[in-house]
Amino acid sequence: MSSDEFVDSSIVSYFDFIRMLTNVHNEHDKLLQRKLGIKFSVFDYIDVDENKLSDIVRDLLDPNGAHGQGSIFWNLFTEIIDQQDILSPARVLREVFTDVIARGRFIDILAYDHDEKNVFIIENKPWATEQDNQLADYEMWVKKRFKNARVKVIFLDGLGKKPETQLPDSDPIIVPYFTAKDSTSPSCSIYSWINNCVRFCESENVTCFLKDFSWYIFHNFSNEVFMNSTHTDMISIVTRFATDNNNLDNLKLALAVGDARNDICKVVIDRFCSDLHGCLLEILVDKKIDTNGLAFEPWDTSEIDSKYNGIMVRYKEWGNTIGIGFESVTCANNIVFGVVACNDKAFLHQVKHSGLDPKLETPVHNEVRDYIYRMANELHLGSPRSSDFWAWFIALKDPLKSWKTTDALLLLSGSVKYRDGYTAVEFFAEKISSLVRIVNIALEEHHGVFVLTSQCRWARVLCHPQIVEHQAHVAG
Repeated sequence: MSSDEFVDSSIVSYFDFIRMLTNVHNEHDKLLQRKLGIKFSVFDYIDVDENKLSDIVRDLLDPNGAHGQGSIFWNLFTEIIDQQDILSPARVLREVFTDVIARGRFIDILAYDHDEKNVFIIENKPWATEQDNQLADYEMWVKKRFKNARVKVIFLDGLGKKPETQLPDSDPIIVPYFTAKDSTSPSCSIYSWINNCVRFCESENVTCFLKDFSWYIFHNFSNEVFMNSTHTDMISIVTRFATDNNNLDNLKLALAVGDARNDICKVVIDRFCSDLHGCLLEILVDKKIDTNGLAFEPWDTSEIDSKYNGIMVRYKEWGNTIGIGFESVTCANNIVFGVVACNDKAFLHQVKHSGLDPKLETPVHNEVRDYIYRMANELHLGSPRSSDFWAWFIALKDPLKSWKTTDALLLLSGSVKYRDGYTAVEFFAEKISSLVRIVNIALEEHHGVFVLTSQCRWARVLCHPQIVEHQAHVAG
């Protein structure tokens, strides 16, 4: 037997043995799930957005809340922000209107004590950044409303981005949703606060909710690759198999398989991109949608963990401020899918940080963004959102929330069907083709905002009073 044949035989035996142990484990796991329901979470059935998270935080902070635990949750919160001297608030309000600018702004959460001597402004940004001068506007309004009060601004941060606003008296207190154990302040996070609430909560019903909420935060705001209990136990099986009895061959095989994971991940995502591109072209042709000028930007697997990596489909005539595709919010985790259409603020950010040429590109008008949002909602893909960058997007749920998990890789490879009997490639190629049609109609319908040039390029015109000239050369 040659050395290559020996290696092949050893690998086959290795996987056969692991497969047998895994089957035994799966039967045991089914029994545990039946008795304990360890994989069941209420948050799998809730379309959580920024407002729902704010509602949860407000209700937990309220001493008179339905949780029935009095001021204990508030006290635990003031501990993580080092404000223990602040007594429990008399009022904890949501969506407090302020009139510091013409269109008004709403403070996410406002809390103050009985004497109105201490006021907390809590701004919740799980998936977004601070708007222009937002915190300073809130602080100014509160100081006018609450004379001589001590005002504290708290910024709940899910992206790891500090607010840009400089406050006149003191910096805002930044509370991330999740911090790693090895960080400088691991206890200052929403995740730590909720876990402390679990420890001191006396209600079994509320404790179950808090544990689910803690798991949701970890799953959505940590950069750690999520592994379900089955996958974790499989790793334990492989580890024991490789290290027991001092079997050198088993150890070498296990280490080689482990080293191959990142390479496998890259190959699967590369193939997914290639297959998605091919399938999309076929569908567009079938739907008689022009493919001339179509550009497909695949996931950069050379830097697979980089933030804001993704897949983007564009047409030349759309420019670089419109696109359809996927993007990772946090290092291959928290994948979103939708239509990029940069408004004024996002456009200026792109010009400043991404080298976008303002002489060749312009923001997308709100009428176009609104049309895309309304029409894309009819695809019924989940809980839609919009942002400065995205006219419409959804946050993908498990198992495609993170593309580094085993379950996600199985779906991306096509080995397992994704939805409605379709593979992930077939499903998303169909949805992208629908979004292409929606974007094209949006540009055609809003001809008052978009002017067709002789080069078939849409020259977008900003409808602000001070900006009246075209940002692209229009023939004739």
